[in-house]
Amino acid sequence: YGEEFQSPEGKYIDPNLPGKKARIFAPGVVSTLDGFEFAGTFSPDGIHYYFTRRLKGKQRIFHSAFVNGKWSKPALAPSPLSYPNAHEYEPHVAPDGKRIFFGSWRPLPGKSEMNHTYDIWYADRTDSGWGKPVFFEPGMMYVTSTLSGKIYFNYYSKTDKKENGIYTREPKGKEYKDKVRLSSVINGLRYAAHPFIAPDESFLIFDAKVNTRLGELYIAFRKSDGSWGKPIHMGKEINNGEDSIMTASLSPDGKYLFFYRNKSIYWISASIIDDLKKLWIERGRKK
Repeated sequence: YGEEFQSPEGKYIDPNLPGKKARIFAPGVVSTLDGFEFAGTFSPDGIHYYFTRRLKGKQRIFHSAFVNGKWSKPALAPSPLSYPNAHEYEPHVAPDGKRIFFGSWRPLPGKSEMNHTYDIWYADRTDSGWGKPVFFEPGMMYVTSTLSGKIYFNYYSKTDKKENGIYTREPKGKEYKDKVRLSSVINGLRYAAHPFIAPDESFLIFDAKVNTRLGELYIAFRKSDGSWGKPIHMGKEINNGEDSIMTASLSPDGKYLFFYRNKSIYWISASIIDDLKKLWIERGRKK
């Protein structure tokens, strides 16, 4: 592709749009032979793309932007999203574009030494770019969020593994309410993790190890009473039975589903979600 490359309407970086067959996303540009890429996120206007690249044992956040009709070659995200020599990973731009969440090993507030654990930080959008990162809370990983500002995330406990799982937190002014663990419908699946919540909260995609040692993607749809329906395995086109599958996300227009497989980011038409919802509804009718 060179230093800059074309993309239809400036939306997706990769001009080779997928159908219902999963394919590597932006090979040689985002997904590379030398790196290990996962957990990508577009800004709502579709002109910024952030993702995690693991290279030579170090995880960093990379960024590409659509400027003057072309995408820039992905490069290390500028400060404040990059702290020197720190592991940083799994960015998520909120659906309104006003906040970005990410994991970082950077020093905790008031400290100088690296914080060698998985914690979440966030930065708010300013007129000149992202503002100063704020330490959110320990024990959190892989945050995604809804249009209302509600967040879904992994929580892990250093003292009680029974507390591990997928949780939510509702916004409360500029802060958040206490975390709430999702029911056993979701967390009852073995090693449920890496939740992606639809912006309208109508469905939840996450990985779990139900009948395999490898993570596979499952989707749960919201029922009319607000509870979650029984999760559905997302099928062999995504879960190939050979690789760990995780860190799902959607393009801002909802047309494409992205996920990690075999050291790369893959994508597929999001129409697969409509197909799975029809299957879920049909199964419900048969009961």
